Amino acid sequence: MSILVWRTSRLFRLSLLTGAAVAACPSHAQTLAALDPVVVTAARTPQRLSQAVADVRVIDRAAIERLGIGGLADLLRREAGLEMSRNGGPGASTSVYLRGADSRHTVVLLDGVRIDSQATGGASWSGIALTDIERVEIVSGPASALYGSDAIGGVVQLFTRQGSAGVQGEALLAAGNLGQRRVEASVGGRDGGLHGRLGLLHERATGFNASTDPSGFAWSPDRDGWQRRSATLRAGATVAEGHTLDATVSAARTRTQFDGWDANADDRDVQRQTAVQLGWQSAWSSALRTEVQAGESRDRYAIPNFSYQADTRVRQSGIVAFWTPQRGQQWQAVLERRDDRLRDAGLSGAGAERQLDSLGLGWSLTDPTHTVQLNARRDRDSQHGTVHTGLLGASVTLAPGWRLAGSAGTGFRSPTVYQLASPYGVRSLRPERSSNAELALRWQDGDIRASLTAYRQTVRDLIGFGAAGPCASAFGCYENVAGATLQGLSLRADGRWGSSLGWRASADWSDPTNAVTGKRLARRAERHGRLSLDWQPAPGWSVGAHALLSSARFDDAANTRRLGGYVQLDLDARWQFHRDWALEAQLGNATQQAQALARGYAVTPRSLLVGLRSRW
Repeated sequence: MSILVWRTSRLFRLSLLTGAAVAACPSHAQTLAALDPVVVTAARTPQRLSQAVADVRVIDRAAIERLGIGGLADLLRREAGLEMSRNGGPGASTSVYLRGADSRHTVVLLDGVRIDSQATGGASWSGIALTDIERVEIVSGPASALYGSDAIGGVVQLFTRQGSAGVQGEALLAAGNLGQRRVEASVGGRDGGLHGRLGLLHERATGFNASTDPSGFAWSPDRDGWQRRSATLRAGATVAEGHTLDATVSAARTRTQFDGWDANADDRDVQRQTAVQLGWQSAWSSALRTEVQAGESRDRYAIPNFSYQADTRVRQSGIVAFWTPQRGQQWQAVLERRDDRLRDAGLSGAGAERQLDSLGLGWSLTDPTHTVQLNARRDRDSQHGTVHTGLLGASVTLAPGWRLAGSAGTGFRSPTVYQLASPYGVRSLRPERSSNAELALRWQDGDIRASLTAYRQTVRDLIGFGAAGPCASAFGCYENVAGATLQGLSLRADGRWGSSLGWRASADWSDPTNAVTGKRLARRAERHGRLSLDWQPAPGWSVGAHALLSSARFDDAANTRRLGGYVQLDLDARWQFHRDWALEAQLGNATQQAQALARGYAVTPRSLLVGLRSRW
């Protein structure tokens, strides 16, 4: 194990040196749109990435298609500041840590609709399909002043694909080891003011043995497979000059096998996620525009063998108004309503629910040399009262190519319905709260850019499981028991070397600790890094390599069960042998690196997926 840790440390330093060496090479021209895309999540309004105050990253469609096996969490762990833990294969229980924050402290939005489970808290990452996702935006740091409850660690927003001019179709047939089979198909188009797109996915795998601890009470050396089906429909219309309607309907079903209480049983869980949204965007004048949205998401998780089921429904509606009195200055007003309901999951009767009513105000000033952003929000929860949050940030150009950005903000997460109303719930629980400060230095020269971000965040009133007493259960009750300190440095750079090689490198030093015990938070590493290369050796050919590096972690809060460091290498290749046809291949965990993301569970072994993609 010591050799593995030494190799991890060495390769971690090597990735930094490689990134620095590439950054020192002469830059070559690249389109501004590719280097400086328009993002919307950081301020709830379109802005150039270079002008955003917050730490924002964008994952495009090409990167999604290069992923191969896995889902959203596997895609996110390739980005700076994000880590993942998982109890087995791609369909198993998964957690994502953004800057060391708990998995429940990151808001996940699909075309603006919140994806959440009021049973476990936070998004069910393993059930989110990437079939028809156009891009992903990641905002690090508290964003409750913009998005309300849960945005302590940040926001991950997924945008579905839209139909473009004419009619387009796409299909993928792929197969690989581990019994993998995948079929994707989509069709869409745009005609005048109408557009629409439908995407479908069916994938399955016989999998691998997810349990690695023979001393476990239900260890069984069998294959634990998974399957996923999903469908996404997005359509829209321009109903009048400056007025458009947009709708999204998404549904996914994931089935995963696991080793449960009975080693001879075929234990499995079934998860269903749906999301529906209807939006109306209006430009009333050159200075005033509004966005009205209503949506609903459902998360149903069931384990048939255990007769367990939890059904979350989140309904939300709201209006956002933008007023631009003069060029570069904008005022923003937000009015939202959210209704959370949880059924079953051990609740008595018909279940339980709660409502959140929110009012937010914002102001921003943007010009080529600086940006100032100010947001304030009031959220009233029907269960525990009112919470106020705020965000103040600014960025300024120091010299050509150099920009300094800083912000301070607060965040919160309301207790889940389960933590309030289950037999273990306590109505007097307080919201989890956070405060954050960060400073970033950013540099760009042609098609090469780099940034160094330092941050410190404190979280208090964390909710955990405590002693019996104030609730109906004799086994224990939820209570506000702890706090956490999340601090660290994040260094990342990307660019191109010549016209055929693109690269990205990042390194994170983090110190997420329990503020009461001083122990490191479970399953979070002190150092982790990434190095990605995208090479186009000849017309029609592309080859990619993605290395993930992590130092050791602990599997428990007491820091007694150590998980060793690891290096994971993923490879991909694509051959466009015809205008409408391409061969694709992804090789995951190419070196069959021994690693553990959670004690007693195996990670996905070396996996090869080869597919034929057609676009017309």
